[in-house]
Amino acid sequence: MDNPPAARILVIGFGNTLRRDDGLGCLIADEIALWNHPEVHSLSVPQLTPELTVAAADATLVIFVDARAGDARSEVHVEPLEPPDEGGASMIHALSPQFLLGLTRAAFHRCPTAWLVSVPAKDFAFGEGLSATAELGMRSALGIIKTLIDPGACRELLASSPCPSAGAPHPPTSRPGLRP
Repeated sequence: MDNPPAARILVIGFGNTLRRDDGLGCLIADEIALWNHPEVHSLSVPQLTPELTVAAADATLVIFVDARAGDARSEVHVEPLEPPDEGGASMIHALSPQFLLGLTRAAFHRCPTAWLVSVPAKDFAFGEGLSATAELGMRSALGIIKTLIDPGACRELLASSPCPSAGAPHPPTSRPGLRP
């Protein structure tokens, strides 16, 4: 039996790089781009916009990365994402990852498996540089994302996708080393 083709993975890091820790998603996406992984395309954007549906539709797996308020004891959270119901939200200035998936499904009739990696952050003031909390979270998030893009892990994720065009109807309840 032939091996299935390698999954195309899209990492979208988003946030405001001029608000210190809020730029974590972008910094993580930039770091992943330096890995030069052949199956991974990484985007660093200030916010999610409808134009990103084109890249999402071409992907088998999308990993969204964003900062969230936390402290040094906080952990990186990883959660499966599903698009909203057909009647979901109306167009807004900045989209949520779930709504972007819904737009992708509506426009391209397919929905990639998707995960949100939210990284603890402490300082959202104007400026550059990261707090110690964000630095620690960034290192942890990069390790988790390496696990998510592993070919074996990727096949497992695709088999458990909440989107009908990508896999089975329900996401996994847990994965070793990850907090769903």
